[in-house]
Amino acid sequence: MVYLGRDDLISSLKRFKSYAKQELLASDLTSHPETTRAMAQARKDEYERLIQIVEDKGVSSAYDEATAAYRELKARLSMYDDDKTEQLKVQDSSFASELGREQALGNFLHILGAREAEDAAGQGVS
Repeated sequence: MVYLGRDDLISSLKRFKSYAKQELLASDLTSHPETTRAMAQARKDEYERLIQIVEDKGVSSAYDEATAAYRELKARLSMYDDDKTEQLKVQDSSFASELGREQALGNFLHILGAREAEDAAGQGVS
């Protein structure tokens, strides 16, 4: 597990948030703009939420909340096979939003050095 300080983590999350914002701005140039927009907006919103949790409650609380949310999303999304996922991603903006949120949570856990939420369970961060 990588131990990051609060300020370093917030800086990383802000960088990821700016990438999501750039993708939002470029979404009209993609083959599926609605899907791209929904996924990017979900990631941006999730990064903002995580930044707020880190600022208000600290890194450990953000980690715990992200791990629980990531597990829940992974379980819910795991019932779809890859072909069905691609179809839903293009057709259903709420599904695309869930995928975007899952990506943001996965990125957050990756920043902290957790490979997956299952690996992260029970391990603390400072």
